Amino acid sequence: MRAAVLHFAFSHLDVESAWSDAWKDSHASLAVSRKLGYVDAGTELHYPRGELVEHQVMRLDREHFLPPVPVAVEGLSAALPWFGHQAD
Repeated sequence: MRAAVLHFAFSHLDVESAWSDAWKDSHASLAVSRKLGYVDAGTELHYPRGELVEHQVMRLDREHFLPPVPVAVEGLSAALPWFGHQAD
C-alpha cells in the first residue's frame, strides 16, 4: 500500500519527497521504509504516556524511489482536484 501511495504522489502529484517515522525499536516498520528507499534523516524525542521514546525520522526523495511492484492508476482526472491539481 505504501508503495502505491508513493508512486501516486511522485508520479502524478509532483511530490518531491516523502517523510516517514517510527519508534527506534520498531525494526519491522523501519525495514519496510528502508526497502522502499527511505534514508535516515534524524531523530525526534516523543513522550507517549510520559515516557521518553526516540523516533527515527526518514526521508525518500522522488529520484530514489523505485516501485517494487507494478502500479496502475485509473480515474486520475477525476481525483486530481481533490489534491489541488487540475484535471488534464
